Amino acid sequence: MRLSLPHIGALVALMAGWAAAGPGASRAQTDVVYTFANAALAPDGANWSVDIQVAATAGGTRLGDALFYLEYDPSDFGTNVVAAGRVQVVAEGPATPASRYAVHLNDNADARLAVALEYLDAATPANGSVLTTTPVTALRVTMDVAGADPPGAVAGVRFHEALMAGQQYQSDPALTFAQIRASASSTVSLSGAAPDWEVNPASFQSTVTLVGAVTLGSGPLNGANDVLAAFSGSEVRGVANTVDVGGTRLFFLTIYANGDGETITFKAWNAAQAEVATLSETITFTANASHGSISAPFTFTEAAGAQSINLARGWNLISLTVEPDDPAPANVFADAAAELEFVTGFNNGATFFDPNGLSFLNTLTSLEGGRGYWVKVTSAVAVTVAGTPLPDGFTLPLQPGWNLIGYWRSAARGPSELFASQIAANRLQFVTGFAGGATFFNPAGLSFLNTLATLQRGRGYWVRVNQGIPDFTFDAAPAAERHDGAPGSDIALRAGVDPGAEVAVNVAPRGVVPTNRFMFVGGKLLEDGPESGVAGDASGTDVLVVTGSGRRVGAGTVLSSGDMPAIAVYGDDPTTEAIDGALDGEELFLEFGGTTVPTGLRFEADMALREPLLSPVDRTEILLAAQDRPQVEQNLPVAFALDPGYPNPFTTRMTLPLALPEAAAVRAELYTLQGRFVGVVADGEWPGGRHTLTVEPARFAALGGGGPLASGLYILVFEARPAGGRPWRATQTIHVIR
Repeated sequence: MRLSLPHIGALVALMAGWAAAGPGASRAQTDVVYTFANAALAPDGANWSVDIQVAATAGGTRLGDALFYLEYDPSDFGTNVVAAGRVQVVAEGPATPASRYAVHLNDNADARLAVALEYLDAATPANGSVLTTTPVTALRVTMDVAGADPPGAVAGVRFHEALMAGQQYQSDPALTFAQIRASASSTVSLSGAAPDWEVNPASFQSTVTLVGAVTLGSGPLNGANDVLAAFSGSEVRGVANTVDVGGTRLFFLTIYANGDGETITFKAWNAAQAEVATLSETITFTANASHGSISAPFTFTEAAGAQSINLARGWNLISLTVEPDDPAPANVFADAAAELEFVTGFNNGATFFDPNGLSFLNTLTSLEGGRGYWVKVTSAVAVTVAGTPLPDGFTLPLQPGWNLIGYWRSAARGPSELFASQIAANRLQFVTGFAGGATFFNPAGLSFLNTLATLQRGRGYWVRVNQGIPDFTFDAAPAAERHDGAPGSDIALRAGVDPGAEVAVNVAPRGVVPTNRFMFVGGKLLEDGPESGVAGDASGTDVLVVTGSGRRVGAGTVLSSGDMPAIAVYGDDPTTEAIDGALDGEELFLEFGGTTVPTGLRFEADMALREPLLSPVDRTEILLAAQDRPQVEQNLPVAFALDPGYPNPFTTRMTLPLALPEAAAVRAELYTLQGRFVGVVADGEWPGGRHTLTVEPARFAALGGGGPLASGLYILVFEARPAGGRPWRATQTIHVIR
């Protein structure tokens, strides 16, 4: 059973290419890069198309033969699209004229299209089209949509990065081709975190091509999920992901307009730090112009006088890395005027700003660089704050007790490194953060309790010190002294923590609403057991923190070693009508495997860590569950449900709670954001009850190659088919950090 991946509009697959070489010479071509651009579904949903673009890695290269295998989902396009007359491939640019290049199509399999570009004058390679180092369209592939999906929902295309070596084009066995490397494809991103940047090429008449490289304050932008976008005013005019070219990641961007003279600005999405960067460079649009090349890319740098902040729906804990030109809250968040609900700060007391309330009630009237702020918005939005950047050596005073500060340095680092001098002087007590869930660091506590791995530029952090520090700034400690999850520490090395990781374990909610009011529950349940050293490195059992009424207010894992990494427990958000967290003083319970036990704790929104006061019997029961991992309860759920996976992002293992009200055929598959099929997570007949799906990158045979999952965003597609009932489907975005 193959599943459909909703809302992906893209094809590509196995490619091989050849150069126009001299008589008797090899036709293998290794100095050409193929990219895929302008993937689009027709407005009426009748067909889907994509450009295959070509560029040379060095000047003077001529286009020879090329062979592409495009594997598609028959539920969208039917089968044998060539025989059915549902595909058209048009040669453009370097793949013309027809007297020199011929296009051959063949149904290589029921759901696989072969497209061969044949150079007709192999005896005279000098007649081949000269390629530039800027990508240009060579082929335009258009396929009729034959499935029942509504417009905008073309789905289920399987991508391959493995290439077909030594393949023969079926209609002409004389055409034997060798392997080359291919770029990733242009697709619709499903990431909930990345900006929703899209452009419709059909709305414009002219284009400009650009090959670019981006350098931010934290270094080159070279992640597979990073994005470069072009704008005219606030309108998106082009979007591109990175492409690996000889070990360097470049952006191959097509920019669209309807006339010359427009000023084009640029922004970049830094996936590792989940933030938008405003770039300094601009261009003036001139039709058919090109900027940059593979050997000399157009260089982008981060704008020196602005900070971009990507806000997620709900509460965000952010900080300003600039001194804003206009510090009034309404002006700092002007780009989010329609989405902004509240802003709160804390500096010798709490302050508050409600853009929709009576102005005289607002006590937060000015925002400062280096301070942290809670920001609540109704939907995801990016804002740009103009101002003077803070230097790495910026200082600010800390008061005894809790302080809400920012992180203004460029590089992400671990708390034990950044607070090294304060730890040595016994001043630092706790640090907590919030990025989709609350995180915790105690320099004097057991390392497995710490869930805050690194501090991120532009995020806010609560810092508790036992005495005032008049001129605090972040510092660095020798790597040998690190004992948290900082890059280079023993914990980070054993856990495979990425330098951009912030969340370790027990922070991502499972049916839990993260709010800006929280505490932590955790500890060592087995006093004489071995310390695991790394949160999440051993098997365990999934636990929920619930109230007496059964309201979920926290979620995490108890490891088989008896370690319970700090679980964030969230309080009620007073800005909403619904009760979405624990009430002050409400009793807390642990729920696992169908069993509920009291913790002996009551909720207090003080960000402190408390160890559950469990009876010996309850401790034993949890530990047995952690070692046995029971997955099915006797009381059947009333409905299908796949709760959000946790932790997310994750390094070693993610768990997804699953509820089946009846027995069903279950299948879960993993795809990249580009729609490429990665592999099967689960497949089989499962009984009704409560189960868990797990994704473990180190044990996952990615792309059938037996290797682990690489860092990045993936889509998990789940389907349950009960006997005689309608299928139930769900999807989730998961983030692997290795």
